Amino acid sequence: MRALLTSLLLLASGWSAAQILTAEEAVRIAVEQNHGIRIARLDARSAELLNNPGNAGMLPTVDAVGQYSIDNSATKQTFFSGDVRETDNADQRVLDAAVQLNWTVFDGLAMFAAKDRLEALELIGQTRLRQQIEATTYDVLAAYTSSCNCARPSPCSRKVCASAGNACGSRRPERGSVAPAD
Repeated sequence: MRALLTSLLLLASGWSAAQILTAEEAVRIAVEQNHGIRIARLDARSAELLNNPGNAGMLPTVDAVGQYSIDNSATKQTFFSGDVRETDNADQRVLDAAVQLNWTVFDGLAMFAAKDRLEALELIGQTRLRQQIEATTYDVLAAYTSSCNCARPSPCSRKVCASAGNACGSRRPERGSVAPAD
């Protein structure tokens, strides 16, 4: 909260004296630049993207695996006939590939429970984003109102201070003295 107020005041001080920071501008700047809102927005978007039939297990999965290997070695083969075959730098190249398709047709309704869970997580992400925006907006407006009230006190606050008389500081006890008992 303090950092937010400080950043708003620094931002406002960077403007020329003729420009005044309005409440709408303060809220707009805070909503655009608040890291908590940015993180909540990314979390909500992530939950939205993860909410699909594929992540719920309703669609088939395709796995593809490939391997390529090269073997370069010296060999010496002796056959039963007595022939000997000797080769230096024998080159062997192997290429393997496999594709696998898996589709679980019925898994005891777990895919529907997973889809409901993903929808709930998406709703939670949107709710957290809204909560973060509302909390930040409240903090900014409270700080804005507080700074405006400090800069120019309202007639109502002046009237309260005038009616309080001694309580507003017109007569304070001296140091070391005891206040009179009422």
